[in-house]
Amino acid sequence: MNIYLKNWLKSASFIILFSAILTACSTNDNPEPEVKNYKKVLSMTVESMQSFLIFAGQTQLAGQINYPVDIYSYNYPMNYQGKTITASGLICVPVTNGDNFPVVSFQHGTLVAKNEAPSASFSSVTSISIASLSGLGYILLIPDLIGFGASFEYFHPYLIKKNNVDAVTAMLGSLSDLPNGALSGTNPNDSLFLAGYSQGGWITLAAMQEIENNNNGWNLIGTACGAGPYNPEQLMQYVLQQESYPRPFFLAYVLLSFVEDGTITQGMEHYFNPPYAEKIPILFDGTLNGAAIDVELNTNTHELMQAGLFTYQQGSDYNELIASFNTNKVDAWQNQTPLLLLHGTNDTYIPQELSDSIYSQFNALGSNQVQYETIPFTDHNSAATPAIVRSIDWFQQLRNKSEISLTSIN
Repeated sequence: MNIYLKNWLKSASFIILFSAILTACSTNDNPEPEVKNYKKVLSMTVESMQSFLIFAGQTQLAGQINYPVDIYSYNYPMNYQGKTITASGLICVPVTNGDNFPVVSFQHGTLVAKNEAPSASFSSVTSISIASLSGLGYILLIPDLIGFGASFEYFHPYLIKKNNVDAVTAMLGSLSDLPNGALSGTNPNDSLFLAGYSQGGWITLAAMQEIENNNNGWNLIGTACGAGPYNPEQLMQYVLQQESYPRPFFLAYVLLSFVEDGTITQGMEHYFNPPYAEKIPILFDGTLNGAAIDVELNTNTHELMQAGLFTYQQGSDYNELIASFNTNKVDAWQNQTPLLLLHGTNDTYIPQELSDSIYSQFNALGSNQVQYETIPFTDHNSAATPAIVRSIDWFQQLRNKSEISLTSIN
């Protein structure tokens, strides 16, 4: 469910270009005084970002890059498991002289390996491409989420709604504590956009609901969600109907997360056949990525999972699992701000029917603030880039129509 841009890496010319871009970028050669919670880690010129985007086929987007960008690693406090912990992420800012900009919070897709955290991989292809969007005139937040970056010692609460929403809203809330102009002379205003893909799409929709319902001071302009598992039980039912499922680590991650969180008390042997039940907790120790874990599992659903799981709704042995699914799904509501849903038509990881369903729910409630667009002939990975590009284009349209605050939140 992560955003993969590996198709850009298929040519030697890309590798040469990306090396040149990193050379044109700079790390913090002249360190600022040590600051408790933020540190500049990379700077990008307008020209380097434009070259990157043009090579990636995003010529129109490249033409809108107006600002150089500085990338900061950022630590902030949040509540988790009854105590205050330090969470982290990236903040990407346009470099200006005291201007104020709207905020975009971007929620990434599924990560397992600790070194995949945005704050640990800020110079990767994915991070550079997403950070470039700040050059359009947005302050861009990319939360690591719990279990990554500064909170690496925790197991990531995968598809546990409250914990992931809290990580997003805590990062947003902490911005007002930054000194005026601390990040390269820029300040955030109270205008907010939310975006995410895959797991990030699910988090983004849940965060939108939280922000709308609790009126926490943000002027939410628009939200774009791509291919999210909005109803994890619906995804499980889809998988159980398949003879083969290409990303078995997703299922293992969900169930292990529920076990680690204590929301289900049965062990992995209740859900998975040997030897996989014994292997799964070891595979998710944070050293392997999802692809490596898939190799150790089995794409044949009946060989991977216990027979009882295929009829889990017919008995009481799986009541805890059903309750966990219900707690962590995102239901439609009477949304007040514009929402864009996106999904690839050939997605076999998170099928299009999940976006179809949530869109139907919004329609049944009479919402006129939801758009739904499919991305033809794309699977889960190949739809990611066009979904993000479409999201940003849609944000630009909303931005031109909306009254964007010019007042800093500091």
